Amino acid sequence: MNESKKISPPLLTRALELLPHLASVRERRFSDIRSHLGVGDASLTRLLKHLENLGWVTSPSRGRYQIGPQFEDLRTLLETSPLEGEVAEKVDALAQQAGQSCAWLIIEKGKMVCKARHSIEGSISILRKGSVLKPEFDHAAALAILSQRSREERRDHFRQLGSTIENEKHFEISIRKFQRGEVLVDLTRNRPGVSRLALPFSHRKKPSALYFCGPSVQIRQKWRWYRDLLLEAREDLKLIEG
Repeated sequence: MNESKKISPPLLTRALELLPHLASVRERRFSDIRSHLGVGDASLTRLLKHLENLGWVTSPSRGRYQIGPQFEDLRTLLETSPLEGEVAEKVDALAQQAGQSCAWLIIEKGKMVCKARHSIEGSISILRKGSVLKPEFDHAAALAILSQRSREERRDHFRQLGSTIENEKHFEISIRKFQRGEVLVDLTRNRPGVSRLALPFSHRKKPSALYFCGPSVQIRQKWRWYRDLLLEAREDLKLIEG
């Protein structure tokens, strides 16, 4: 085993005591950490050096320490429910299988939020994780989510800043234009040559959608295959959620 990755049980115990102590503030002094853990200078120096090598702790200035990128990654992971993690992994698998960028959107606080995405390198870019999708009349994923909302809820979306859907009639026209059975396949105005194929589904009783984004020629030629991939993924996620 690499020496940098060896850690004894007592040292592990100290690390588990230290990390929450560091995470509660922006940074802490060496003396404060020493007092909190009740260890000597040599032992603490060794512990901090080990955690720095692993990325759990950083030292912005001499004698001061704060949590590192590894801890930040863990904190983000812990804020994600296991089920959300399953959907995110499914998004990655779908993108790799189809060779097209893929994303998952869900309603949060009345907005359509991207919770997971996988952009295929060298292909069409897709919505970034954490970004909000505006209600757009020519965006298959937006329409897929809105189709699961009540008329009253949709009106609230239509009033949001950046919405390109004027009213319920305008929404229904878009649905008829892009619907292909259970999925929607769009043709955008603002990104010529780009199309999205979206499948609506419910995640913990919230309107949600999985969608591919790619060159219009490929999406329209292979839409049935992409549809089947999304339908299979939806069934897998239903089993996991159940």
